[in-house]
Amino acid sequence: MVRALVLASLMGVVAVAPAGATTHIVDVNGGYDFTAIGPAVTAAADGDTVLVNPGTYTGPENREIFPGAKNLVIESSGTWEDTVIDCEAAGRAFFFYGAGVDSATVLRGFTITHGWARGATEDGGGAIQCQDATPIIEDCVFVDNEGNFAGAVKFLYGDAVIRSCTFVGNEAEYGAALHSSYCSPLITRCTFVNNTATGFGGAFRAYSGSPVLRNCTFAQNSGAAGGGCLQFDGTAEAPIVDRCIIAFGTQGRPLGGHGATTVHSIVFANAAGDSLLGPHHDNAFVDPLFCGVAGGIVTLCANSPALPVHNPWSLSVGHLGQGCSECASAATAVTWGAIKAMFAE
Repeated sequence: MVRALVLASLMGVVAVAPAGATTHIVDVNGGYDFTAIGPAVTAAADGDTVLVNPGTYTGPENREIFPGAKNLVIESSGTWEDTVIDCEAAGRAFFFYGAGVDSATVLRGFTITHGWARGATEDGGGAIQCQDATPIIEDCVFVDNEGNFAGAVKFLYGDAVIRSCTFVGNEAEYGAALHSSYCSPLITRCTFVNNTATGFGGAFRAYSGSPVLRNCTFAQNSGAAGGGCLQFDGTAEAPIVDRCIIAFGTQGRPLGGHGATTVHSIVFANAAGDSLLGPHHDNAFVDPLFCGVAGGIVTLCANSPALPVHNPWSLSVGHLGQGCSECASAATAVTWGAIKAMFAE
């Protein structure tokens, strides 16, 4: 399912190392500099690249990876599909810490699965924790990770960037996929499907700060206590939800807590209704017309109102574009005139 879901969503990016930097090559099968990612990160100097060849990386040298105060590019030489970090429910993959870790640190092109941060002394981030750090995380897939706060990625005191990533089947008490505290991460062009919070935030929870979520797709997420998709708590300043699809949530209203400014978004068929908290305008409450939401396929039918040719804003809404021909509504068939009339709030 994951392969079909994200195949159209992630695009490989070729990075060019800065002059004078060293590239450390990791290959699980041997024949290069390292056979595990952790030792390569430890050996690398500020500005270096750790290039990871395709394979499945397991064991203690491939989890709890701590770059320290170094800015590194850590990327797959293949794709997320063939370069997997399996944490085996024995810890998280990466811990980025310190103000010296900024946007020059890039993590790119991995699947991270079975990360775990559920212990009594853990503060979350089943796959990755970023504390006082602002790395860029892109073109990654997070599957079946667990944490107390954030099943996949936790941001604490650092305005990191996460883009073109996909989150499937992650679990937490708060923020099933992502959690931010006292910071304002930028989350763009990401997809969230079937993530589950036993508390608040079926996909994402923010405590204070002004996170921005732009061109993201949320489908079939669940927040048992509230915020079936998104939860904004604490003294949230000005969170923004822009050009997102929030649909088919299985538990909880789509937005909880203090709400956010929601604009140019499509909200539809969430289990506890589609009402929005906070300022909201120029949104639509119509079927986004996914190609196969029952199977986790959230690319768009050719007649989807999330495509710029079918909405009055002429904007792309959500993460993924067209993936199939025209289709019928998953709920009730309506005319195009009726659809246009719903673009009112």
